[in-house]
Amino acid sequence: MLGTRPDIAFAVGILSRFTAYPRTKHAKALNRVFRYLNGTIHIGITYSHSPSKSPIPFDYSDSDYDETVVKEGRKSTSGYIFFVAGGPVSWSCKRQSVVATSSIEAEYIAQYNAAREAIWIRTFLQELGYGFGNLTDQPTVIYTDNNGARGLSRDPSIHSRVKHMEIKYYWQRQQVEHGFLQFNYIPSEENGADRFTKPKDPMLFKEFRDRLIHLTMNISVQNPRDNSD
Repeated sequence: MLGTRPDIAFAVGILSRFTAYPRTKHAKALNRVFRYLNGTIHIGITYSHSPSKSPIPFDYSDSDYDETVVKEGRKSTSGYIFFVAGGPVSWSCKRQSVVATSSIEAEYIAQYNAAREAIWIRTFLQELGYGFGNLTDQPTVIYTDNNGARGLSRDPSIHSRVKHMEIKYYWQRQQVEHGFLQFNYIPSEENGADRFTKPKDPMLFKEFRDRLIHLTMNISVQNPRDNSD
């Protein structure tokens, strides 16, 4: 999950919470993950060096307000996935460190996590000299599906519902002002980080994964099985 299979990040993240005291239902869920991996062993990340595959990184960010699977603690789940040269290079699915009191707050915290990773990736690529000119001239785009959270990253006035948030989360606003980051809206059904924050039924999951496979995966015709259920 950490190195080659971002599609199982949500499932692994949920199951990892029960490693200390696993139950039979957790073992069954783990076996489903193994069956899925066995049925999709032909899928792998690919990258492309071409004019249509920009080396400039872009990202999808999302959150699941108030947790839909594990209610304990009432902490939301953040997720992001970064693409460079047509393939994912960094992704994350984890619970937030604080309890969000609104969907805007949960999304804003998710944006903060993605923004920190974006700045690190920009700095790393600049140190390598890879696409240096383009990276300094253009902001790293982060796609999110919450206009309220996007507005907080640009508007210096703080809404009364989120004024209690920790100051560190407003660091992303400074990055936007400096031109390093840019938050763009994207519908939830097209958000590449959506599957990192909530479960999907088999049909929606396959549709969602196939949308990313068009960009990132290499499907071998020698092993067409797909046990994605």
